Amino acid sequence: MSFILTRQLYRIERKLDFVLRQLGREREEDAEMAAVLADVQAAVAANTTQIGSVVELIRGFADLLQEAIDRGASPAELQALVDELRASDQALAEAAATIPTAPPA
Repeated sequence: MSFILTRQLYRIERKLDFVLRQLGREREEDAEMAAVLADVQAAVAANTTQIGSVVELIRGFADLLQEAIDRGASPAELQALVDELRASDQALAEAAATIPTAPPA
């Protein structure tokens, strides 16, 4: 084989190695992005569930209050509902404080 042909084959081989390394890096990046996407999807699903629970909680309190008013609840009974609402409000605030605001690194 001539020297020129050998040199050309060597350059082609080096370029091919470079392309293969780049492909490997891109595959690794794709896998990392897929993992991040899965984490984000899980966080969105968890938040959606939590939001639904909070909405149901608020509706439940509104229903309880309306029911008490419809029954002609006494001030003491209404105060008990207010106290329960405040206790749940505190629990909700504590739960909300545990939700991370920044995406995972």
